[in-house]
Amino acid sequence: MSGHSSKTTSMGKHILVFPFPAPGHILPLLDLTHQLALRGLIITVLVTPKNLPSVQPLLARHPSCVKTLVLPFPTATESSSSSGSCLPPGIENLKDLPTSYIPAMIHAMGQLQESLLEWFRLQIQNSSSPPTAILSDLFLGWTQNLAVRLDIVRIAFFPMSAHNLSIFDCFVSNLPPREDCKDPNHLFSASGVPTSPVFPIYQIHMLHHLYADDSPLWKVMQHNNSLNKASWGIILNSFPELEESFLNHLRNNYGDHGRVWGVGPLLPPIDHHQKNSSVAARSRGGPSSISIEQVMSWLDSCAENRQSVLYVCFGSQIVLNRKQIEVLAMGLELSQVKFIWCVKGISSSSTSTDDEDIEKPVLPTGFVDRVAGQGLVIKGWAPQVAILSHQAMNTFLTHCGWNSVLEGLAAGVQLLLWPMINDHFMTAKLLETDLGVAVKICEGADTVPNSTELARVIAESVPQGEEGKSRPQIIRAVEMGKMGLEAVKEGGSSFKNLDELVSNLNELSVE
Repeated sequence: MSGHSSKTTSMGKHILVFPFPAPGHILPLLDLTHQLALRGLIITVLVTPKNLPSVQPLLARHPSCVKTLVLPFPTATESSSSSGSCLPPGIENLKDLPTSYIPAMIHAMGQLQESLLEWFRLQIQNSSSPPTAILSDLFLGWTQNLAVRLDIVRIAFFPMSAHNLSIFDCFVSNLPPREDCKDPNHLFSASGVPTSPVFPIYQIHMLHHLYADDSPLWKVMQHNNSLNKASWGIILNSFPELEESFLNHLRNNYGDHGRVWGVGPLLPPIDHHQKNSSVAARSRGGPSSISIEQVMSWLDSCAENRQSVLYVCFGSQIVLNRKQIEVLAMGLELSQVKFIWCVKGISSSSTSTDDEDIEKPVLPTGFVDRVAGQGLVIKGWAPQVAILSHQAMNTFLTHCGWNSVLEGLAAGVQLLLWPMINDHFMTAKLLETDLGVAVKICEGADTVPNSTELARVIAESVPQGEEGKSRPQIIRAVEMGKMGLEAVKEGGSSFKNLDELVSNLNELSVE
Protein backbone atom coordinates (compact mmCIF):
# COMPACT_ATOMS: atom_id res chain seq x y z
CA MET A 1 0.00 0.00 0.00
CA SER A 2 1.43 3.37 -0.98
CA GLY A 3 1.40 6.65 0.85
CA HIS A 4 3.61 5.83 3.84
CA SER A 5 6.90 7.58 4.41
CA SER A 6 10.22 5.78 4.62
CA LYS A 7 10.63 7.33 8.06
CA THR A 8 7.59 5.42 9.33
CA THR A 9 8.84 2.20 7.76
CA SER A 10 12.31 2.46 9.31
CA MET A 11 11.21 3.65 12.74
CA GLY A 12 8.14 1.53 13.37
CA LYS A 13 7.68 0.35 16.95
CA HIS A 14 7.41 -3.29 18.05
CA ILE A 15 4.03 -4.63 19.19
CA LEU A 16 2.79 -8.04 20.31
CA VAL A 17 -0.42 -9.23 18.62
CA PHE A 18 -2.38 -11.83 20.59
CA PRO A 19 -5.43 -13.28 18.75
CA PHE A 20 -8.17 -15.33 20.39
CA PRO A 21 -8.16 -18.78 18.70
CA ALA A 22 -11.51 -18.79 16.92
CA PRO A 23 -11.94 -18.05 13.19
CA GLY A 24 -14.19 -15.04 13.73
CA HIS A 25 -11.54 -13.51 15.97
CA ILE A 26 -8.17 -14.59 14.61
CA LEU A 27 -8.79 -13.87 10.91
CA PRO A 28 -9.78 -10.19 11.20
CA LEU A 29 -6.98 -9.54 13.69
CA LEU A 30 -4.48 -11.06 11.26
CA ASP A 31 -5.95 -8.88 8.48
CA LEU A 32 -5.42 -5.89 10.78
CA THR A 33 -1.86 -7.08 11.47
CA HIS A 34 -1.22 -7.09 7.71
CA GLN A 35 -2.28 -3.44 7.55
CA LEU A 36 -0.06 -2.53 10.51
CA ALA A 37 2.90 -4.30 8.89
CA LEU A 38 2.34 -2.30 5.70
CA ARG A 39 2.70 0.81 7.84
CA GLY A 40 6.11 -0.24 9.12
CA LEU A 41 5.44 -1.69 12.57
CA ILE A 42 7.51 -4.61 13.84
CA ILE A 43 5.10 -7.31 14.95
CA THR A 44 5.25 -10.53 16.94
CA VAL A 45 2.14 -12.71 16.74
CA LEU A 46 1.47 -15.05 19.66
CA VAL A 47 -0.09 -18.40 18.73
CA THR A 48 -0.11 -21.99 19.95
CA PRO A 49 1.36 -24.70 17.68
CA LYS A 50 -1.83 -25.80 15.90
CA ASN A 51 -2.75 -22.20 15.10
CA LEU A 52 0.58 -21.46 13.45
CA PRO A 53 -0.68 -22.36 9.92
CA SER A 54 -3.17 -19.49 10.05
CA VAL A 55 -0.26 -17.06 10.43
CA GLN A 56 1.89 -18.51 7.63
CA PRO A 57 0.42 -16.38 4.79
CA LEU A 58 1.11 -13.26 6.86
CA LEU A 59 4.68 -14.37 7.51
CA ALA A 60 5.18 -14.98 3.80
CA ARG A 61 3.97 -11.48 2.95
CA HIS A 62 6.03 -9.74 5.65
CA PRO A 63 9.12 -11.89 6.32
CA SER A 64 11.22 -9.01 7.67
CA CYS A 65 8.76 -7.40 10.09
CA VAL A 66 6.34 -10.13 11.28
CA LYS A 67 7.55 -12.93 13.55
CA THR A 68 5.78 -15.46 15.75
CA LEU A 69 5.90 -16.38 19.40
CA VAL A 70 4.71 -19.99 19.64
CA LEU A 71 3.75 -21.05 23.18
CA PRO A 72 2.60 -24.57 24.10
CA PHE A 73 -1.13 -24.92 24.54
CA PRO A 74 -2.04 -25.49 28.23
CA THR A 75 -2.79 -29.04 29.33
CA ALA A 76 -6.39 -30.24 29.70
CA THR A 77 -6.25 -29.72 33.47
CA GLU A 78 -4.93 -26.19 33.10
CA SER A 79 -7.53 -25.32 30.45
CA SER A 80 -10.56 -26.37 32.49
CA SER A 81 -12.72 -23.28 32.94
CA SER A 82 -14.66 -22.09 35.96
CA SER A 83 -17.82 -23.24 34.20
CA GLY A 84 -16.66 -26.84 34.61
CA SER A 85 -16.35 -27.51 30.86
CA CYS A 86 -13.08 -28.62 29.31
CA LEU A 87 -11.86 -28.34 25.75
CA PRO A 88 -11.74 -31.65 23.85
CA PRO A 89 -8.23 -33.17 23.76
CA GLY A 90 -6.01 -31.75 21.03
CA ILE A 91 -8.25 -28.74 20.36
CA GLU A 92 -6.49 -25.38 20.12
CA ASN A 93 -9.08 -23.48 18.08
CA LEU A 94 -12.84 -23.13 18.48
CA LYS A 95 -13.49 -23.82 14.82
CA ASP A 96 -16.53 -26.11 14.51
CA LEU A 97 -17.14 -26.09 18.27
CA PRO A 98 -20.24 -24.43 19.75
CA THR A 99 -19.95 -21.11 21.54
CA SER A 100 -20.46 -22.85 24.90
CA TYR A 101 -16.73 -23.65 24.76
CA ILE A 102 -15.71 -19.98 24.68
CA PRO A 103 -15.25 -19.75 28.49
CA ALA A 104 -12.97 -22.80 28.47
CA MET A 105 -10.83 -21.26 25.72
CA ILE A 106 -10.70 -17.94 27.55
CA HIS A 107 -9.49 -19.76 30.64
CA ALA A 108 -6.91 -21.71 28.62
CA MET A 109 -5.45 -18.56 27.11
CA GLY A 110 -5.17 -17.08 30.60
CA GLN A 111 -2.80 -19.89 31.55
CA LEU A 112 -0.23 -18.44 29.15
CA GLN A 113 0.28 -15.34 31.29
CA GLU A 114 3.46 -16.36 33.10
CA SER A 115 5.13 -17.68 29.95
CA LEU A 116 4.24 -14.48 28.16
CA LEU A 117 5.53 -12.37 31.04
CA GLU A 118 8.87 -14.20 30.94
CA TRP A 119 9.13 -13.62 27.17
CA PHE A 120 8.48 -9.92 27.66
CA ARG A 121 11.14 -9.65 30.35
CA LEU A 122 13.70 -11.28 28.06
CA GLN A 123 12.72 -8.91 25.26
CA ILE A 124 13.12 -5.88 27.49
CA GLN A 125 16.53 -7.11 28.71
CA ASN A 126 17.98 -8.32 25.43
CA SER A 127 16.20 -6.69 22.51
CA SER A 128 17.06 -3.36 20.97
CA SER A 129 13.40 -2.97 20.12
CA PRO A 130 11.21 -4.49 22.88
CA PRO A 131 7.43 -4.32 22.46
CA THR A 132 5.80 -1.03 23.38
CA ALA A 133 2.23 -2.35 23.15
CA ILE A 134 0.04 -5.44 23.33
CA LEU A 135 -2.76 -5.67 20.78
CA SER A 136 -5.10 -8.41 21.99
CA ASP A 137 -8.60 -9.73 21.48
CA LEU A 138 -11.52 -8.57 23.64
CA PHE A 139 -11.66 -12.02 25.32
CA LEU A 140 -8.10 -11.51 26.60
CA GLY A 141 -8.82 -8.70 29.05
CA TRP A 142 -6.18 -10.03 31.46
CA THR A 143 -3.50 -8.74 29.10
CA GLN A 144 -4.39 -5.26 30.38
CA ASN A 145 -3.02 -6.23 33.80
CA LEU A 146 0.05 -7.69 32.12
CA ALA A 147 0.61 -4.44 30.23
CA VAL A 148 0.40 -2.47 33.48
CA ARG A 149 2.99 -4.77 35.09
CA LEU A 150 5.30 -4.18 32.13
CA ASP A 151 4.61 -0.44 31.96
CA ILE A 152 3.46 -0.63 28.35
CA VAL A 153 0.03 -0.11 26.76
CA ARG A 154 -2.64 -2.57 25.73
CA ILE A 155 -5.06 -2.06 22.84
CA ALA A 156 -8.25 -4.14 22.81
CA PHE A 157 -9.43 -5.49 19.46
CA PHE A 158 -13.18 -6.00 18.97
CA PRO A 159 -14.18 -8.08 15.93
CA MET A 160 -17.74 -6.79 16.39
CA SER A 161 -19.88 -3.79 15.62
CA ALA A 162 -19.75 -0.52 17.56
CA HIS A 163 -23.55 -0.87 17.80
CA ASN A 164 -23.36 -4.18 19.64
CA LEU A 165 -20.50 -3.16 21.92
CA SER A 166 -22.41 -0.01 22.89
CA ILE A 167 -25.51 -2.02 23.83
CA PHE A 168 -23.59 -4.71 25.69
CA ASP A 169 -21.66 -2.15 27.71
CA CYS A 170 -24.90 -0.36 28.50
CA PHE A 171 -26.31 -3.64 29.81
CA VAL A 172 -23.25 -4.35 31.97
CA SER A 173 -23.23 -0.78 33.30
CA ASN A 174 -26.98 -0.62 33.99
CA LEU A 175 -27.83 -4.13 35.13
CA PRO A 176 -31.55 -4.74 35.64
CA PRO A 177 -32.72 -6.76 38.67
CA ARG A 178 -31.71 -10.41 38.45
CA GLU A 179 -35.32 -11.52 38.69
CA ASP A 180 -36.11 -9.60 35.51
CA CYS A 181 -33.25 -11.32 33.68
CA LYS A 182 -34.70 -14.72 34.51
CA ASP A 183 -37.51 -13.82 32.10
CA PRO A 184 -35.88 -14.07 28.64
CA ASN A 185 -38.55 -11.78 27.16
CA HIS A 186 -38.02 -8.99 29.69
CA LEU A 187 -37.34 -5.82 27.70
CA PHE A 188 -34.07 -3.99 28.19
CA SER A 189 -33.81 -0.42 26.90
CA ALA A 190 -30.29 0.70 26.02
CA SER A 191 -30.92 4.30 27.04
CA GLY A 192 -28.07 6.62 26.19
CA VAL A 193 -27.04 4.52 23.19
CA PRO A 194 -27.92 6.13 19.82
CA THR A 195 -31.49 5.25 18.76
CA SER A 196 -32.08 3.89 22.32
CA PRO A 197 -32.73 0.35 21.05
CA VAL A 198 -34.93 -2.03 23.03
CA PHE A 199 -34.36 -5.79 23.09
CA PRO A 200 -35.65 -8.81 24.95
CA ILE A 201 -32.99 -9.79 27.48
CA TYR A 202 -32.15 -13.03 25.67
CA GLN A 203 -31.16 -11.03 22.57
CA ILE A 204 -28.59 -8.88 24.39
CA HIS A 205 -25.99 -11.57 24.98
CA MET A 206 -25.71 -15.19 26.04
CA LEU A 207 -24.34 -14.00 29.38
CA HIS A 208 -27.68 -12.64 30.60
CA HIS A 209 -28.50 -16.02 32.15
CA LEU A 210 -25.11 -16.12 33.86
CA TYR A 211 -25.93 -12.79 35.48
CA ALA A 212 -29.43 -13.98 36.39
CA ASP A 213 -27.96 -17.05 38.11
CA ASP A 214 -25.16 -15.03 39.77
CA SER A 215 -22.66 -17.41 38.15
CA PRO A 216 -18.94 -17.05 38.98
CA LEU A 217 -18.37 -16.94 35.25
CA TRP A 218 -20.50 -13.80 35.04
CA LYS A 219 -18.13 -12.02 37.40
CA VAL A 220 -15.19 -13.10 35.25
CA MET A 221 -16.80 -11.72 32.09
CA GLN A 222 -17.87 -8.51 33.84
CA HIS A 223 -14.29 -8.02 35.03
CA ASN A 224 -13.05 -8.70 31.50
CA ASN A 225 -15.24 -5.88 30.21
CA SER A 226 -13.85 -3.49 32.83
CA LEU A 227 -10.30 -4.42 31.79
CA ASN A 228 -11.14 -3.73 28.15
CA LYS A 229 -12.48 -0.31 29.12
CA ALA A 230 -9.25 0.37 31.03
CA SER A 231 -7.11 -0.31 27.96
CA TRP A 232 -5.13 2.47 26.27
CA GLY A 233 -7.38 2.27 23.21
CA ILE A 234 -9.79 0.06 21.30
CA ILE A 235 -10.03 -1.00 17.65
CA LEU A 236 -13.21 -2.17 15.96
CA ASN A 237 -13.79 -3.92 12.67
CA SER A 238 -16.17 -1.23 11.46
CA PHE A 239 -16.04 2.06 9.59
CA PRO A 240 -17.41 5.54 10.24
CA GLU A 241 -19.81 5.65 7.29
CA LEU A 242 -21.48 2.52 8.67
CA GLU A 243 -21.56 3.32 12.40
CA GLU A 244 -20.42 6.88 13.00
CA SER A 245 -22.92 7.59 15.81
CA PHE A 246 -22.00 4.40 17.68
CA LEU A 247 -18.26 4.95 17.27
CA ASN A 248 -18.69 8.44 18.68
CA HIS A 249 -20.75 7.04 21.55
CA LEU A 250 -17.90 4.68 22.44
CA ARG A 251 -15.36 7.51 22.27
CA ASN A 252 -17.41 9.35 24.87
CA ASN A 253 -18.44 6.41 27.05
CA TYR A 254 -16.11 3.40 26.70
CA GLY A 255 -13.13 4.28 28.88
CA ASP A 256 -11.88 7.79 29.48
CA HIS A 257 -9.34 8.15 26.66
CA GLY A 258 -11.41 8.61 23.51
CA ARG A 259 -9.00 6.44 21.53
CA VAL A 260 -11.50 4.43 19.48
CA TRP A 261 -10.60 3.50 15.92
CA GLY A 262 -12.92 1.99 13.32
CA VAL A 263 -10.59 0.42 10.75
CA GLY A 264 -12.88 -1.89 8.77
CA PRO A 265 -13.97 -3.60 6.77
CA LEU A 266 -10.97 -5.82 7.45
CA LEU A 267 -10.63 -8.09 4.43
CA PRO A 268 -7.97 -10.57 3.30
CA PRO A 269 -5.06 -9.17 1.27
CA ILE A 270 -5.91 -9.18 -2.42
CA ASP A 271 -3.47 -10.40 -5.05
CA HIS A 272 -4.57 -8.42 -8.08
CA HIS A 273 -2.50 -10.62 -10.39
CA GLN A 274 -4.60 -13.66 -9.57
CA LYS A 275 -8.07 -14.16 -11.04
CA ASN A 276 -10.79 -13.97 -8.40
CA SER A 277 -8.15 -13.50 -5.70
CA SER A 278 -7.90 -17.27 -5.33
CA VAL A 279 -4.48 -17.04 -3.67
CA ALA A 280 -5.86 -14.84 -0.90
CA ALA A 281 -8.88 -17.09 -0.60
CA ARG A 282 -6.75 -20.23 -0.28
CA SER A 283 -4.66 -18.73 2.49
CA ARG A 284 -7.71 -18.72 4.79
CA GLY A 285 -8.95 -22.12 3.79
CA GLY A 286 -9.57 -25.50 5.32
CA PRO A 287 -10.79 -28.86 4.03
CA SER A 288 -13.38 -28.53 1.28
CA SER A 289 -15.30 -30.84 -1.03
CA ILE A 290 -14.65 -28.64 -4.06
CA SER A 291 -11.80 -26.53 -5.42
CA ILE A 292 -11.90 -22.74 -5.59
CA GLU A 293 -11.49 -22.95 -9.36
CA GLN A 294 -14.62 -25.11 -9.65
CA VAL A 295 -16.63 -22.67 -7.55
CA MET A 296 -15.51 -19.68 -9.63
CA SER A 297 -16.19 -21.51 -12.89
CA TRP A 298 -19.73 -22.34 -11.74
CA LEU A 299 -20.34 -18.69 -10.83
CA ASP A 300 -18.94 -17.56 -14.19
CA SER A 301 -21.55 -19.69 -15.95
CA CYS A 302 -24.30 -18.04 -13.92
CA ALA A 303 -23.03 -14.57 -14.78
CA GLU A 304 -22.97 -15.42 -18.50
CA ASN A 305 -26.67 -16.34 -18.30
CA ARG A 306 -27.52 -13.24 -16.22
CA GLN A 307 -28.62 -15.41 -13.30
CA SER A 308 -28.44 -14.02 -9.78
CA VAL A 309 -27.08 -16.32 -7.11
CA LEU A 310 -27.84 -16.77 -3.41
CA TYR A 311 -24.99 -17.70 -1.08
CA VAL A 312 -25.91 -19.58 2.11
CA CYS A 313 -23.46 -19.91 4.98
CA PHE A 314 -23.80 -19.86 8.78
CA GLY A 315 -20.19 -19.31 9.77
CA SER A 316 -17.65 -21.52 11.47
CA GLN A 317 -19.46 -22.29 14.73
CA ILE A 318 -23.19 -22.45 13.96
CA VAL A 319 -24.21 -26.02 13.18
CA LEU A 320 -27.74 -26.69 11.92
CA ASN A 321 -29.64 -29.69 13.25
CA ARG A 322 -31.06 -32.36 10.95
CA LYS A 323 -34.53 -30.88 10.71
CA GLN A 324 -33.19 -27.42 9.91
CA ILE A 325 -31.01 -28.84 7.14
CA GLU A 326 -33.98 -30.72 5.68
CA VAL A 327 -36.21 -27.65 5.67
CA LEU A 328 -33.53 -25.36 4.29
CA ALA A 329 -32.72 -27.85 1.54
CA MET A 330 -36.39 -28.07 0.59
CA GLY A 331 -36.77 -24.30 0.65
CA LEU A 332 -33.78 -23.79 -1.63
CA GLU A 333 -35.00 -26.45 -4.05
CA LEU A 334 -38.55 -25.07 -4.20
CA SER A 335 -37.34 -21.50 -4.71
CA GLN A 336 -35.75 -22.44 -8.07
CA VAL A 337 -33.10 -19.79 -7.30
CA LYS A 338 -29.48 -20.47 -8.16
CA PHE A 339 -27.53 -20.99 -4.94
CA ILE A 340 -24.25 -21.94 -3.31
CA TRP A 341 -24.69 -23.59 0.09
CA CYS A 342 -21.73 -24.04 2.41
CA VAL A 343 -22.73 -26.92 4.68
CA LYS A 344 -20.54 -26.97 7.78
CA GLY A 345 -22.19 -30.00 9.31
CA ILE A 346 -25.27 -31.34 10.99
CA SER A 347 -26.04 -32.37 14.53
CA SER A 348 -28.87 -33.89 16.51
CA SER A 349 -29.15 -30.52 18.26
CA SER A 350 -27.73 -27.04 17.73
CA THR A 351 -25.00 -27.67 20.30
CA SER A 352 -23.65 -31.02 19.14
CA THR A 353 -19.89 -31.50 19.01
CA ASP A 354 -19.87 -34.87 17.30
CA ASP A 355 -16.79 -34.74 15.08
CA GLU A 356 -18.08 -37.33 12.62
CA ASP A 357 -21.27 -35.36 12.00
CA ILE A 358 -19.33 -32.16 11.50
CA GLU A 359 -16.97 -33.73 8.99
CA LYS A 360 -19.71 -35.62 7.10
CA PRO A 361 -22.83 -33.45 6.79
CA VAL A 362 -25.96 -35.40 5.91
CA LEU A 363 -28.30 -33.89 3.33
CA PRO A 364 -31.75 -35.16 2.33
CA THR A 365 -31.59 -38.24 0.12
CA GLY A 366 -31.27 -37.29 -3.54
CA PHE A 367 -31.04 -33.54 -2.83
CA VAL A 368 -27.65 -32.97 -4.48
CA ASP A 369 -28.73 -34.83 -7.61
CA ARG A 370 -32.05 -32.98 -7.84
CA VAL A 371 -30.44 -29.54 -7.63
CA ALA A 372 -27.45 -30.37 -9.83
CA GLY A 373 -28.43 -27.71 -12.36
CA GLN A 374 -29.59 -25.23 -9.76
CA GLY A 375 -27.20 -25.25 -6.85
CA LEU A 376 -23.68 -25.95 -5.70
CA VAL A 377 -23.22 -27.63 -2.31
CA ILE A 378 -19.87 -27.16 -0.60
CA LYS A 379 -19.13 -29.45 2.32
CA GLY A 380 -16.52 -27.91 4.57
CA TRP A 381 -14.76 -24.61 3.97
CA ALA A 382 -15.82 -22.15 1.25
CA PRO A 383 -13.87 -19.18 -0.21
CA GLN A 384 -16.48 -16.77 1.10
CA VAL A 385 -14.89 -13.45 0.17
CA ALA A 386 -14.20 -14.61 -3.38
CA ILE A 387 -17.76 -15.96 -3.73
CA LEU A 388 -19.44 -12.82 -2.42
CA SER A 389 -17.30 -10.61 -4.65
CA HIS A 390 -18.35 -12.41 -7.83
CA GLN A 391 -20.56 -10.46 -10.22
CA ALA A 392 -23.20 -13.23 -10.24
CA MET A 393 -23.83 -12.85 -6.51
CA ASN A 394 -27.02 -11.11 -5.45
CA THR A 395 -27.91 -12.16 -1.89
CA PHE A 396 -26.27 -13.68 1.18
CA LEU A 397 -28.26 -15.76 3.70
CA THR A 398 -26.26 -15.34 6.91
CA HIS A 399 -26.41 -16.00 10.64
CA CYS A 400 -25.40 -12.36 11.27
CA GLY A 401 -21.85 -13.04 12.41
CA TRP A 402 -20.14 -9.65 12.12
CA ASN A 403 -17.27 -10.75 9.89
CA SER A 404 -19.70 -12.36 7.46
CA VAL A 405 -21.87 -9.27 7.52
CA LEU A 406 -18.95 -6.98 6.67
CA GLU A 407 -17.80 -9.29 3.89
CA GLY A 408 -21.33 -9.23 2.46
CA LEU A 409 -21.60 -5.46 2.75
CA ALA A 410 -18.19 -4.92 1.17
CA ALA A 411 -19.35 -7.05 -1.76
CA GLY A 412 -22.52 -4.96 -2.12
CA VAL A 413 -24.97 -7.86 -1.82
CA GLN A 414 -28.24 -7.73 0.08
CA LEU A 415 -28.54 -9.85 3.20
CA LEU A 416 -31.14 -12.39 4.26
CA LEU A 417 -30.91 -12.84 8.01
CA TRP A 418 -31.30 -15.82 10.29
CA PRO A 419 -29.85 -14.55 13.59
CA MET A 420 -29.05 -17.50 15.82
CA ILE A 421 -27.50 -16.59 19.17
CA ASN A 422 -25.77 -13.89 21.22
CA ASP A 423 -25.18 -10.62 19.41
CA HIS A 424 -26.66 -11.90 16.14
CA PHE A 425 -30.05 -10.46 17.13
CA MET A 426 -28.65 -6.97 17.72
CA THR A 427 -26.80 -7.13 14.41
CA ALA A 428 -30.01 -8.14 12.63
CA LYS A 429 -31.79 -5.06 13.94
CA LEU A 430 -28.94 -2.80 12.85
CA LEU A 431 -28.97 -4.27 9.34
CA GLU A 432 -32.72 -4.48 8.77
CA THR A 433 -34.11 -1.49 10.66
CA ASP A 434 -31.26 1.03 10.88
CA LEU A 435 -29.36 0.40 7.63
CA GLY A 436 -32.05 -1.09 5.38
CA VAL A 437 -29.75 -3.58 3.67
CA ALA A 438 -31.39 -6.80 4.85
CA VAL A 439 -34.53 -8.87 5.30
CA LYS A 440 -34.96 -11.15 8.31
CA ILE A 441 -36.45 -14.52 7.39
CA CYS A 442 -36.50 -16.12 10.86
CA GLU A 443 -34.53 -16.17 14.11
CA GLY A 444 -33.27 -18.54 16.78
CA ALA A 445 -30.82 -21.45 16.90
CA ASP A 446 -33.61 -23.98 17.35
CA THR A 447 -36.15 -22.47 14.95
CA VAL A 448 -37.34 -24.64 12.09
CA PRO A 449 -38.89 -22.40 9.41
CA ASN A 450 -41.67 -23.45 7.06
CA SER A 451 -40.04 -24.67 3.85
CA THR A 452 -42.77 -23.28 1.55
CA GLU A 453 -42.61 -19.83 3.16
CA LEU A 454 -38.82 -19.97 3.08
CA ALA A 455 -38.90 -20.75 -0.65
CA ARG A 456 -41.26 -17.83 -1.27
CA VAL A 457 -39.06 -15.33 0.58
CA ILE A 458 -35.94 -16.56 -1.21
CA ALA A 459 -37.62 -16.38 -4.64
CA GLU A 460 -38.87 -12.85 -3.96
CA SER A 461 -35.54 -11.72 -2.54
CA VAL A 462 -33.36 -13.02 -5.38
CA PRO A 463 -35.22 -11.94 -8.54
CA GLN A 464 -33.49 -12.56 -11.84
CA GLY A 465 -32.53 -9.98 -14.43
CA GLU A 466 -32.53 -6.21 -14.19
CA GLU A 467 -35.56 -6.04 -11.91
CA GLY A 468 -33.48 -7.48 -9.11
CA LYS A 469 -31.33 -4.36 -9.01
CA SER A 470 -34.28 -2.13 -8.12
CA ARG A 471 -35.03 -3.67 -4.73
CA PRO A 472 -34.42 -1.09 -1.96
CA GLN A 473 -32.25 -3.47 0.05
CA ILE A 474 -30.03 -4.17 -2.97
CA ILE A 475 -29.70 -0.49 -3.85
CA ARG A 476 -28.74 0.33 -0.26
CA ALA A 477 -26.37 -2.66 -0.04
CA VAL A 478 -24.54 -1.57 -3.19
CA GLU A 479 -24.20 1.96 -1.77
CA MET A 480 -22.91 0.60 1.54
CA GLY A 481 -20.47 -1.68 -0.23
CA LYS A 482 -18.99 1.23 -2.16
CA MET A 483 -18.63 3.24 1.05
CA GLY A 484 -16.91 0.31 2.78
CA LEU A 485 -14.39 -0.15 -0.01
CA GLU A 486 -13.74 3.59 -0.18
CA ALA A 487 -13.13 3.63 3.58
CA VAL A 488 -10.13 1.29 3.30
CA LYS A 489 -8.59 2.96 0.25
CA GLU A 490 -5.84 5.53 0.63
CA GLY A 491 -7.47 8.71 1.90
CA GLY A 492 -10.57 6.86 3.17
CA SER A 493 -11.86 7.09 6.72
CA SER A 494 -10.59 3.70 7.92
CA PHE A 495 -7.28 4.22 6.10
CA LYS A 496 -6.81 7.51 7.93
CA ASN A 497 -7.79 5.90 11.25
CA LEU A 498 -5.12 3.25 10.76
CA ASP A 499 -2.55 5.91 9.97
CA GLU A 500 -3.53 7.79 13.14
CA LEU A 501 -3.33 4.59 15.21
CA VAL A 502 0.17 3.81 13.92
CA SER A 503 1.29 7.40 14.49
CA ASN A 504 0.11 7.14 18.10
CA LEU A 505 1.90 3.81 18.56
CA ASN A 506 5.12 5.18 17.12
CA GLU A 507 5.11 7.93 19.73
CA LEU A 508 5.16 5.38 22.58
CA SER A 509 8.32 4.45 24.40
CA VAL A 510 9.50 1.80 26.83
CA GLU A 511 11.01 3.11 30.08
